[in-house]
Amino acid sequence: PVPAPISARIQAVVGQIGTGNFIAEFATDYQDGMLQNTGNELDLALGRGFFQVEAPDGEVFLTRDGRFGRDANGDLVNSQGYYVLNDQRGHINLPTDHVGVSSDGTIETNGQPIDKVGIFDYSPVQLSRAGEAYFTAGEPGVQVDGALRQGFIEGSNTSLVEEMTTLLAVQRTYQANQTILSTLDGTLNQAASQLGTFGV
Repeated sequence: PVPAPISARIQAVVGQIGTGNFIAEFATDYQDGMLQNTGNELDLALGRGFFQVEAPDGEVFLTRDGRFGRDANGDLVNSQGYYVLNDQRGHINLPTDHVGVSSDGTIETNGQPIDKVGIFDYSPVQLSRAGEAYFTAGEPGVQVDGALRQGFIEGSNTSLVEEMTTLLAVQRTYQANQTILSTLDGTLNQAASQLGTFGV
């Protein structure tokens, strides 16, 4: 019988070296974050759904970041100057007086409703990331009562303690893999050296 090629015989004895771990996909955690009391009447935190904001070029994004304020024209805008849209997907113009915002997004001043913040809910499969705090959706979404809280913003839903623990575990695994690779490299060097001796 014809012997197998030398490369196949080496592989059968030494084995294969993997290329290591890699990120297969990025996933978004849609769980609510902790609420932070700011006392700012235009800071709004959602219990459900998303705000819609309009960029200067007219593109509409979804966000849960409710750090809002007034621009020079009195329009409600987010921290990047994007217009916050109402339930009819139009701009919201605010008076200079104090405003109150109810849980369903209704904006009132002196006891009179003047507009309503649009709050729309989506299935996670409808959403695509469009930046750090923005999403887009191919469908219009369902208008909901967002259990809105005035004077609050939503913080990160990441647990610092949990992430630090995970980071330490990954670091220890990396160090263990580094040791294994170093040992394997030495073994392969010895194997290559012996093969060279056999070929003489």
